[in-house]
Amino acid sequence: MYIVVLDRSPSDENQIFNYCADSCSEQNKFMKDYGMNREKAERVGVQVLGWLAGHDDMLTQFLGMTGIAADDLRVRAQEPEFLGFVLDFLLSDDSMVMAFCEDAHMATETPMLARGSLPGGDVPNWT
Repeated sequence: MYIVVLDRSPSDENQIFNYCADSCSEQNKFMKDYGMNREKAERVGVQVLGWLAGHDDMLTQFLGMTGIAADDLRVRAQEPEFLGFVLDFLLSDDSMVMAFCEDAHMATETPMLARGSLPGGDVPNWT
């Protein structure tokens, strides 16, 4: 996560943009250093989707957020953008991340690294 604290005038927009670009480059380098690529990230996304399918309450919440039917999950699971959303959903709740990673015997940073390797994942988190 990157946090930008500014006490400068709005005319410093180029500096902000350059900082964000540098932060994204650092994040991408970090992911490559840890061996995360798009293929591995897609596998993690599919694992998360399978895990959600085994938890009715979380799956219901996920389906409600996406607006898709359960029957469409198999087809959508082949789309990297959708798998990114699956990871976004997981990453929205620390307790869910911890539970998934424990069940999957996976390091807790793996879902975040996977998200960064899928479409839309290179955008810094501003929260």
